[in-house]
Amino acid sequence: MPAQQGPTECLVAMPAAAPPPGSHVDTAPTHLPSVSSTAFLAEASSQLADSRDPHVAARTLANVSVPRLGEGCIVCVLDDAENVAFVATKHHDPRLQEILTDLESHPAMHNWQPIVSVAHSQETTVLSRLTTTLLLADGNTPRTIARDLGFKAAVVVPAKGSRRTLGVLVLLSRRARFYNSGRLALADELASRFAHVVESAPAALPEPAGEVVGAEALATAVHDLLTPLTYIKTSAQLLRRLEERTDATTGAELRRRLEGIDSATVRITTELRGLLQMIRPCAQQPPGADVAWVDVVALARRVVAEQVAIDDEHEIGIGEAPQQLSGPWNADELERMLTNLIGNAIKYSPAHTAVDVRVTVEEDTDGRWAVLRVADRGLGIPARDLPFVFEPFQRGSNVGAIAGTGLGLASVWQAVKLHAGRLWIESEEGQGTRVTVRLPLPLTPAPTSTHD
Repeated sequence: MPAQQGPTECLVAMPAAAPPPGSHVDTAPTHLPSVSSTAFLAEASSQLADSRDPHVAARTLANVSVPRLGEGCIVCVLDDAENVAFVATKHHDPRLQEILTDLESHPAMHNWQPIVSVAHSQETTVLSRLTTTLLLADGNTPRTIARDLGFKAAVVVPAKGSRRTLGVLVLLSRRARFYNSGRLALADELASRFAHVVESAPAALPEPAGEVVGAEALATAVHDLLTPLTYIKTSAQLLRRLEERTDATTGAELRRRLEGIDSATVRITTELRGLLQMIRPCAQQPPGADVAWVDVVALARRVVAEQVAIDDEHEIGIGEAPQQLSGPWNADELERMLTNLIGNAIKYSPAHTAVDVRVTVEEDTDGRWAVLRVADRGLGIPARDLPFVFEPFQRGSNVGAIAGTGLGLASVWQAVKLHAGRLWIESEEGQGTRVTVRLPLPLTPAPTSTHD
């Protein structure tokens, strides 16, 4: 958003300040999660089914494979001649992701011979430490990855379509005898489902004759729909697993999940209405029509509860907040803003680290403010990228294979502008990020009855 560069510079704190004391980088566990193969495949298939583009599907496949099937993963999408056309990578340790990421843009990767050979033979190949080193030290790679990352075993799995090999899945482990028959069968099935998604991907749609709605606005709306849809899908899957048990605990869990589904559905309806207004500007309501007294503390607790329900790998909680803090705000916009901030903190943080949400009141010469802070101990944002993170489609240069559109923080910025608020981001690469939103509080107190 070049036209807003001046205000953005005033709102973004640069250079980044150090994160809170004690922040550190944790790595994802190297042990296997306690989840059955059936549940794992069901969740992986669900995520792959959402990937309507082969490149997106490849990144999704890499993400779901780690750490369940190894500490590292490389997914190659092949062209019609069965040469490597696209590479997606994932490493469980964000600090080492950069090494694998080198493969994605290396100019000689299209002719990576071990991958091409497996594509032609269509046979799954298990590699020892020596052959894993040879695979990753092939003349096409930018560095001896096996030496740098310490991988001791690999399995190379063809993703076979009806007419040819559509891709190759490379799973990497630091344990020499990691790939037994069970994991090989799981890898073969995962590659098969990936091939099905790639083969059934629709052809590119023709461009519309006229521009109905700005690409930025439409893309932001679509992005904001993805989070509640994920919650609905995950909850539905859990409900199916619980349906055979009817004890009291299960009944309570079913009710909690159903309440979450209802809440997410309301959010989707709100987004669709907003999209309709963007398509038909004349139908938009006047400014302020959707403003009501909102208790931002209750809203924050609800958003945190939703995130906890769909993520059991992070410690997500509200570290500080008053009993109530209300102001004349747009509840839907604030909920979307908080969901994006917390969702980003989760996405870019290693498993088993904390995401801290705080709500406070501050006063300065400009007035009285409701202050919301979301802090994580994740990847952090490189200093060179900080001035641009609130622009659409901009992401940190260190995100590697972590899937994303670069629209979450752009959506946050839109919500802050709508409320004439202020926005700061403090980040240190490898240490974490803290985003602070300040919303102006009125001088007059809130009415007795408020809405969250």
